[in-house]
Amino acid sequence: MKKALTTAALIVLSIAAAISLSTPMKTKTPKPDKNGHILQALWASYDAATKADKPKTRLKILDDIKEQALAGRYGVDFYDAATAYVQVAKSRNWKLSDSLETALEKEIKEFNEPIVTFQYRDRWKGAGSTTLAELARKNKEALAAGHTTVWYSGVSGMLSGALTDFVKDDYEYALWRALYKSSANKDAATALEEHLAGAYPNAALEEYYLISHNKYGYPALYAKQDYAKKYDGKAVALFAEADILAAEYDTLRKNKASSDEYKAFYDRLGTFEKKRASFKGDEKKIASVETSVEELRKKLKSRSVEVEIKEGKGYVYLRNTADQKVRLSYGEGKTVFEKTVKNPKNSFYVIDTVVVDFPVLDDGVYTFAAQTVKCNLVKFVARCNQIHSDSELYSEFKYHS
Repeated sequence: MKKALTTAALIVLSIAAAISLSTPMKTKTPKPDKNGHILQALWASYDAATKADKPKTRLKILDDIKEQALAGRYGVDFYDAATAYVQVAKSRNWKLSDSLETALEKEIKEFNEPIVTFQYRDRWKGAGSTTLAELARKNKEALAAGHTTVWYSGVSGMLSGALTDFVKDDYEYALWRALYKSSANKDAATALEEHLAGAYPNAALEEYYLISHNKYGYPALYAKQDYAKKYDGKAVALFAEADILAAEYDTLRKNKASSDEYKAFYDRLGTFEKKRASFKGDEKKIASVETSVEELRKKLKSRSVEVEIKEGKGYVYLRNTADQKVRLSYGEGKTVFEKTVKNPKNSFYVIDTVVVDFPVLDDGVYTFAAQTVKCNLVKFVARCNQIHSDSELYSEFKYHS
């Protein structure tokens, strides 16, 4: 009985060993680094060679990276190494440019990975919107299965960067890139709309992008008003709402609005900012990039000072400034007259004018200056100059009795 059990155990072990030998072990693909690279040790060697200024060594390492990336199908490693090889080799001998470009195109074609080919045609060759859209549609299935997220920064210039974190696959990315090259590409827009199938926030972001880039004047404003109503309560609505507020600001300026009107408008901007700060999670990612209203609020609160000489008097133009120190100097800076002018109106954002009467002056060249905290924040009618290490705005004039 004991012998039979031993024999059975040996048979089980033999079967297990056979199964182990016949089933290959699955190797786990290393996690890519922030650059999307799998072959990190080789890239570290490449960086060291770059720092040591060893171009021959760099080229050898890049060849090694390309070889291993081809074997492992590491698209980002391959593309970065292949394009870097061209750049390094060109820096050594620019006469090889044509042959290097030809070799690169051949390598990309032989690697035969749609997203790598797309990246090459888009970022290296500078292909136009139509070409990119056609390339995307031709390779839709393969691209839709890919997630080369490190390259999605290519859409960071769209929608203030709100889009980057929400791109779902390489096909979507490719279509966004086609739209980035031309928002008027209807084929790319339609293909993207079909692919997104109404998914939030991506479909809503495309809708706003097309409105903001393809409509102008009142049609755009009306479309944005409709968009804001449609997505009321969603972070994407902030884009349209901010545009509407910007249009209102332009109207206020055109109509020479009063201090009270600007103050009421400023308060509405504050309400917008409170709403923007209330979003959480993914919605917060979208809300955080819409900063135009915040900048407009800062503009409405900013101080500015201008000075001008007219008809022998000093004119001081004050915005959001209650009082301002001014001085009149002669020659190389000898102070003739100095005072702090008060702004009786102290309007909000509206420019107030204070007229300064000068004392009786002898003939000569005088400088009328308004000392300001930060000269680079001042809108100039006169000039900005450094006098005695103080930033001053001044107007120079000749006085004849």
